[in-house]
Amino acid sequence: PLGQLKDFPKQYFYRVLIYQPKKKTMLKIHFFLTALFVSLAASVFAQETGSFQNSISIDEPGYNVTRSVYYFVPNDYNPNNSYKLIVGFRGGPHVNAGQFRDQLTPLSDSLDAIIICPENIGDFNNNEGNVKFLFNHAVSAALDVYSIDTNFIYITGLSFGGRHTIIVGMDSDSGPISDNIRGIIPFAPGTNSELVADYE
Repeated sequence: PLGQLKDFPKQYFYRVLIYQPKKKTMLKIHFFLTALFVSLAASVFAQETGSFQNSISIDEPGYNVTRSVYYFVPNDYNPNNSYKLIVGFRGGPHVNAGQFRDQLTPLSDSLDAIIICPENIGDFNNNEGNVKFLFNHAVSAALDVYSIDTNFIYITGLSFGGRHTIIVGMDSDSGPISDNIRGIIPFAPGTNSELVADYE
């Protein structure tokens, strides 16, 4: 008991104060604290709701880029529930992918869904088959943080974003089509004057 410390010989009391745990114990404490910090950091990010912007880094052959991803997560998000995911590709009329995200936000309430809009302007008429990498990495980043039902992932897009929607959801020439796409809704999908893809 602490009350008996006064009866401790001084030399033992000082030894207690400067006691050093063994290296193995210190390593265990270090790993525990590191894991706890990572877990807390992930929890803080997972709790972010409403409209916000994040970024992803993509390192694929011929496609090494960093792209912004615009999110909308329901304000009453509950990690114990599963949410649908809607991926939106902006078109020419939009200032950025965040503006298209804002237009899709009402779908979140009606479908109980999370919205993500990766910035795809860099893929406009520029090896557009790479937009599949953009889709896969953006979805993967969302799955890492939020509770999403992978049986209900939808894609939509406007203008050249509609074309990107078709490429990701239907065009096997640009690479394998993801197995977990539930449906696609391209709006006024634009094309170039030659009516041919700009990738092999």
